[in-house]
Amino acid sequence: MKSFGKQFVPVWCEGISRRNGLIVFMILPVLSLVLMGCSDKKRESDGAGFEVETEYQRGPLRVIQRLSKSEIVLSDVLILELEADIESGYEVEMPSLESDLGKFHVLDWEDGGNHFGEKGRMVHTIQYRLEPLEPGQWWLDAFAFTYRAEGKAEEESTIVDRTLTTEPVKITVTSLIAEQGGELTISDIEGVVSVPRRYSWVWIMVGLCGLFAGVGLIIWRWSRWRMATGAKRELRSAHEIAYERLRVLLAEQLIESGHFKEFTERISGILRHYIEDRFGLRAPERTTEEFLVEVKAAKVFEDRTRDDLARFMEHCDLVKFARYPSGTEQMNESLELVRTFIDRSKSELCKIDVKTGQRIMETEAV
Repeated sequence: MKSFGKQFVPVWCEGISRRNGLIVFMILPVLSLVLMGCSDKKRESDGAGFEVETEYQRGPLRVIQRLSKSEIVLSDVLILELEADIESGYEVEMPSLESDLGKFHVLDWEDGGNHFGEKGRMVHTIQYRLEPLEPGQWWLDAFAFTYRAEGKAEEESTIVDRTLTTEPVKITVTSLIAEQGGELTISDIEGVVSVPRRYSWVWIMVGLCGLFAGVGLIIWRWSRWRMATGAKRELRSAHEIAYERLRVLLAEQLIESGHFKEFTERISGILRHYIEDRFGLRAPERTTEEFLVEVKAAKVFEDRTRDDLARFMEHCDLVKFARYPSGTEQMNESLELVRTFIDRSKSELCKIDVKTGQRIMETEAV
């Protein structure tokens, strides 16, 4: 909102001033009122105290969730602030909020961005303004924050669950009419006088100001809607992601340098992540035995494919724990097996959101 007021208004006024100075004179009061309203709303949110403040800690990540009130009137606005504070060397992904949170509508939000806190920790703050939709006792859903070490490959950083989840918060929304209904009365209008005709131009000005204010409001709401829904996700198929990871692995020349154990662990991770993306099986977090049991129960592979996977996983475990001699020939055979498996099972029906890792479509059995 702040950038809109600083950039859009001067250009608009400059363009109009070239055409008609009278129009500028008529519009400037409207723009002043709009900007004053925006600044007042900003000051209201900045100066709002927080009645509820809850702190969560996991590993290097600390999250503070603040709420302006735990009980509000239906006509009030609830301020929600999420602050993530993480140690140096790690990065955190803030939760994404939909346009509606159950019984609360997201009016707008302000991203405070990143800044350094105490002891070199990185702090990221986002503040939301929520509008209750109906009276009652409602729960504000929990929020999930994921973190990982900076510079780590995805298959390495997701082996351990690194997610901090807050707890749901109960919000009580009361109706002003229900509380004061017996006290509300409608009185007759007294002291009505007619407006002199010589002031009719004032009403024309008021009408024009209202018109321009309405158009400005529509443009602002439309821009907020575009910001909320216009961002396109980057979708890629599971096999494209797997091929890219294989290219990165081969570029490191681990086979040529004799790092067979590291190569085996990396290629095993690539295959496990591909199976999770392609078939929805939680492969990366499972042991070999747990993974093979889940593969058998899922019934999405042919017997031959399942047997090949079992031999490959057992071979990787033997190399990992130094129980089996390995060489360049065995590493190339493992690489070829992974490539063959991806080639035979790839499909365009399943897409992965590159940013969130979410599977967009269900896959078919092979």
